[in-house]
Amino acid sequence: MATSTNTAPRRPARIVSPVRRRRAGAGVSRLGETLLCLAILGCVLLPVVWLLLLSVKPLGETYALPVQWWPQAPTFEAYRQVWFSEGVGAQWLRFLLNTSIVAVVVSVLTSGIGMYMGYVLARVAKRWVVGVLMLIIVVQLLEGPALVVPIYVLTHAIGLHDTLIGYMLALLVFMLPFGTLINYNYARTVPLELEEAGRIDGANRWQIFARIFVPLSRPGLITTGLMTFLLTWGEYPLSLILLESSSNHTVARGLYDLISGLNVYWNQMAAAAVIVSIPVLAVLILAQRYLVRGLMSGASKG
Repeated sequence: MATSTNTAPRRPARIVSPVRRRRAGAGVSRLGETLLCLAILGCVLLPVVWLLLLSVKPLGETYALPVQWWPQAPTFEAYRQVWFSEGVGAQWLRFLLNTSIVAVVVSVLTSGIGMYMGYVLARVAKRWVVGVLMLIIVVQLLEGPALVVPIYVLTHAIGLHDTLIGYMLALLVFMLPFGTLINYNYARTVPLELEEAGRIDGANRWQIFARIFVPLSRPGLITTGLMTFLLTWGEYPLSLILLESSSNHTVARGLYDLISGLNVYWNQMAAAAVIVSIPVLAVLILAQRYLVRGLMSGASKG
């Protein structure tokens, strides 16, 4: 006697189209990128937020354990003590003036001299140019402390120790290689045909440089000036070694002076840091378009 077995029909395997797979993978990728960007943004903003909160804390709360993230009694007393106390406010204005003079002068000299040096190195077709570029890179790789002692001895020998002029010359030692490399890359993007056309019209080397090369390399000039200004504004090691008189101190030295032998006035230091950061933020906001344009111009032309 034959027995019949009933078997349920098999369902066809579900086929996922490659398009749907790609969409799912793209969604996961976008989620990962978003989380990564948020993590990086948090790491960048956390010190800034902590600085702002610290500046409005009373001195006692800055030493409280466990750490109080949010101030219990917010106050602007630290700002008053730093900027509006008798004699102290004028001293900080002097620090800001010194820093502004140093940053502007060093930025202008680095941009101008670096542009000319980059132009010359890009236009001289000699083998020794490669050696000069390698020397510039080696100087850039040297750490600041490796050159502090020679610079200290040299400024003493020529009578420029504890002067803003000596300090600015020392900063140029570190900034000029940076400016030269940036402008060298921009100089290589300027077509030689334009200079040859100017030479045919009777222009000499200086006229070609001033009337043809400089306008075309303006993005590199602006980028060098802005980056040098930002690096110079907060420079600390050289100012600690070369500037002794309080009348010559910069804002970095002023912040260091808030550390006494017994106490560290964290709220006052944070308040001062907030104020001295305002000029840098203003420069970045006003010149952001030119800075991005300069960097993108060099990248697209290179």
